[in-house]
Amino acid sequence: MKTPLNEQLDRLGTLITTMSYAFAALIVVGRLVHYFDFVPMSWAIVLPVGLIFWAITQKFKTWSKPVCALAVVAFLVAFIAMVVSLHDTLLPDAPIGDLLSHTLGTLMIAVTLIVVSVPEGLPMAVTLSLAYSMRSMLKTNNLVRKMHACETMGATTVICTDKTGTLTQNKMQVYKTNFYDLADQTLKDDDMSRLVAEGIAVNSTASLDLSGSAPVALGNPTEGALLLWLNAQGVDFAAYKDGATVVAEIPFSTERKFMATQIVSADGRRMLYVKGAPEIVLGKCAKVCGGVSRDIIAEQLLGYQQQAMRTLGFAYQELKEGEQPIDENTLNANRLTFLGIVAISDPVRADVPAAVQSCLNAGIDIKIVTGDTPGTAKEIGRQI
Repeated sequence: MKTPLNEQLDRLGTLITTMSYAFAALIVVGRLVHYFDFVPMSWAIVLPVGLIFWAITQKFKTWSKPVCALAVVAFLVAFIAMVVSLHDTLLPDAPIGDLLSHTLGTLMIAVTLIVVSVPEGLPMAVTLSLAYSMRSMLKTNNLVRKMHACETMGATTVICTDKTGTLTQNKMQVYKTNFYDLADQTLKDDDMSRLVAEGIAVNSTASLDLSGSAPVALGNPTEGALLLWLNAQGVDFAAYKDGATVVAEIPFSTERKFMATQIVSADGRRMLYVKGAPEIVLGKCAKVCGGVSRDIIAEQLLGYQQQAMRTLGFAYQELKEGEQPIDENTLNANRLTFLGIVAISDPVRADVPAAVQSCLNAGIDIKIVTGDTPGTAKEIGRQI
């Protein structure tokens, strides 16, 4: 695939070549017509000259080499025959050697013009300019491995950018939690906090570093934000995680948009915890804690998303003996209970608005590519 610069150079080369052939044709016709004192009959030279230069510019790219060579030979034969015929008719007393010498000199001038019209230093100049561009980019802490990347960036009209960590600070923090009242009255009153804490702790790939003065999240920033929130509530996530035995897991993926973990709790309960995109998790649930309607949950989600919050939904299911809800990364659970949602914020980086404005001023459109909802992306765009 050609870069924009290659296409422009091709157009420039075609223009220069066409103009050089045109001037060469004018020189051949002009010098020979002048030799015959501009006699009207001498203008017949225009016919073979025009045909050969038209063929060179328009047809030689598609014709085979033998056909092109045959065309050149045919032109030379017809051209010399016409020049000699004009000489015998218009200047019968003049020595024919002078005519042949003049004709040969004219053709040499035309060929020389065509050859020298191509700027031999152009490729080197382009290479040097791109090399200087690489050096300029390096001064701004941008390492360019291939020279043509400099000129393609210069021809950019649209930038597709990730949201998290590029437009935002990637410093996730829990903004608000909405965990609903328990609908299952067979559970104890304090089981709600245990379900939430255990569900977050065991169904996570992140961890916390508590060695410093302040806890630091390790791993996925979103899951780390949940663990930091648990820690702020005075909950020791490690106690829940270490006390549980993991039986099966479904890792998170952008296709599934959820993750699930089947465990045996420290008290012997067999539990399944699911976490992911609220609309996906809610769609897999048979009921909602507290009997909250799905319309209310949808309104809450829309409100958070319009504030550029990343939302997560949580669900659980207490398993019966012999029940296996996870089978080769497939979730087969039909009694899930929706626990609630969490809204996580990620502030916009301070230098992003000015950078985006610079791109817009340069005529470059910015597109946000994200796994979050359209409402979240729109709000981030509005903040920027």
